[in-house]
Amino acid sequence: MNFTNILLTIFLRILPSLIENMSPALRELIVNYIKELEKHAQKTENIFDDLLVVLLKAIFDVK
Repeated sequence: MNFTNILLTIFLRILPSLIENMSPALRELIVNYIKELEKHAQKTENIFDDLLVVLLKAIFDVK
């Protein structure tokens, strides 16, 4: 297992607790950022922008 995989594994294991214990103000900032990112992704033809938005919306439960 290389260093990047180890860091990714650690991040994914602590992510749920980070999201649960996040302050409402910080969560609101992140949700607003995701919405702005979604507007930008719709203007581009890059599929990775769309995938990133979908992933972030799923992680942070953005409707």
